[in-house]
Amino acid sequence: MFVEHIINILNNCLLDLKKEGLSIEFEIDKSLLEKPQKSIHGDYACTIAMKFAHKLNLKPIDFANSIVEKINSDHIIDKAWVQQPGFINFSIKNSALVDQVKKVIKEGEKFGDIIRDTAEKIQIEFVSVNPTGPLHVGHARGAVIGSTLANVLESAGYIVEREYYINDAGKQIKLFNDSLFARLLEILGKENKFPEDGYVGAYVIDIAKQFIEKNNENFEIFDEKDIYNKLSKFGMNFILDSIKEDMKELKVNYDVWFSENDLYKNGDFNASIDLLRQNGSLIDSEGAVWFKTENDDNNKVVIRSNGDPTYFASDIAYHYNKFIKRKFNKVIDIWGADHQGQIPFMKSMIEKIGIDKNNLNLLIYQLVTLKRGGEVVRISKRTGDLITFKELLEDVGPDVCRFFFLSRSSESQMEFDIDLAKKESEDNPVYYIQYAYARICGILRLADEKGIDYSNPDLNLISDNSELDMIRKMIALPEVILKISDTLGPHQLTHYAMEFANSFHLFYQNCRVISDEDLEISKSRLSLVLSAKIILAKYLTLMGLNKPERM
Repeated sequence: MFVEHIINILNNCLLDLKKEGLSIEFEIDKSLLEKPQKSIHGDYACTIAMKFAHKLNLKPIDFANSIVEKINSDHIIDKAWVQQPGFINFSIKNSALVDQVKKVIKEGEKFGDIIRDTAEKIQIEFVSVNPTGPLHVGHARGAVIGSTLANVLESAGYIVEREYYINDAGKQIKLFNDSLFARLLEILGKENKFPEDGYVGAYVIDIAKQFIEKNNENFEIFDEKDIYNKLSKFGMNFILDSIKEDMKELKVNYDVWFSENDLYKNGDFNASIDLLRQNGSLIDSEGAVWFKTENDDNNKVVIRSNGDPTYFASDIAYHYNKFIKRKFNKVIDIWGADHQGQIPFMKSMIEKIGIDKNNLNLLIYQLVTLKRGGEVVRISKRTGDLITFKELLEDVGPDVCRFFFLSRSSESQMEFDIDLAKKESEDNPVYYIQYAYARICGILRLADEKGIDYSNPDLNLISDNSELDMIRKMIALPEVILKISDTLGPHQLTHYAMEFANSFHLFYQNCRVISDEDLEISKSRLSLVLSAKIILAKYLTLMGLNKPERM
């Protein structure tokens, strides 16, 4: 990548200046390079002079000029110059840009991937909602963020495992089971008492009815405990199957479905509690067991006075299992906004089990507001309940869901405009990007039909500004992947994909690709179009979107 080349040049300049007597004790890294907003400022800009000039008792503009005086143009750098108040700007030679077309075509779908000397194991856990009812639209946002981030991290050279944590233990599961059983008794005409704060959705009645239909039980001879246990298992499987189906429709795949109950069966809970007791992180008070924090007012109950573990206890055991037992180098938990307050506890807990807290990242995604006709929509016309994940998916389709949920950073609240999502026009960013891909495929089909062999083109013929601008957008892909893997912000994909699609549409408007008058320029532009197909396909794949060849 050009970034590394520029960094090496600049660091060599610093070494030369140090030899001449400047007290330089710093180096340039990628954080000091940025893309200028305006093309007149070049392809890259370095901010080192503004950051470090004061340490040398120099003005930023003077320090920048002293660096630029040491820079010579080479096979990549066309020009370097200083811009107020001290930016060092670089422009890349056209020949170096054009050479990247060959590289993209040669590497194909691997272009942009990062090869690491040692691949770290990263686990991403996302959605993990209690299996007590249908998924809502907020869960869809978490699913899209998690699955897309996993795709990018794999391209960035990590070994990634996608996991769904099944919360199948605890108070909410018992409440769900009690609700199911009360509805079953109600359907059978038996005496029942619906639990306080029970699950009242119509789906609970539907599950109970299906249990009756699918079981050859003699409900007149009623073994309450046996029926309760069978119904509980049936209800759990019903909800999990529904979740798995929704995830499949959204093109979200998991490597592992991990049961909370297993933490208690396989000894992880006891092992994690023993470890925390040994290092003094647990205290006994008021008949309960507490996790001790720096501020005693924030201590968390781990085991209640009745002996039941809290969900904090499950979090401890689960992360013990992730880090200590399964030995993940890093763990990323993607949680809803209601978990914001758990972050300090989680970080503290991780340190107490002997893990660097920086190896645990907690991404919190904010709420989603659905809008139709400019008004907020909460209630389904079909069911009268809150709009579910499945209904939104059926209404607008998985590609639109994925792109729209990715389009804002996870920490930002978002509005999902259903009307815009269903538009088949340039106003809809998903349509705009996929139409670019379909147009590319159409051009290449036409070339095949005409029998044009563009396998060995003269790429030196590429010179139009719209051609070169598209190449600039094209070769940003490796930097985008690296940036997202560092910041854990997959929303950036939507921005760069739109930028690239726009550069292709402009190229298409300004440059005739297949021309009977000039076969050689056609061959060079067809190679450029082929490389554009590879790049756009990569963006669509990373975002989990379809690649339509016709629209």
